[in-house]
Amino acid sequence: MGVFTEITDKTFGKGRTKEKRRNKKEKEKEIGRMEQKVKGRMKRERKERTKRVRKEKTERENGTKVKGSTLCNA
Repeated sequence: MGVFTEITDKTFGKGRTKEKRRNKKEKEKEIGRMEQKVKGRMKRERKERTKRVRKEKTERENGTKVKGSTLCNA
């Protein structure tokens, strides 16, 4: 009867669900971190792009040539 009491015991199998829940939370945290990395990279790229465009615009107004310009009438 010792074997059957283990199965019918209310605590049986609870550890597994806790572990699954912990793994799920960890996975969600990991996804959040990845999203933050992507967000940061996009922000940095956008910042660099606006900086370059602004620089090209001022140099175009000054009449100096921009090296490797993406604008046609530089």
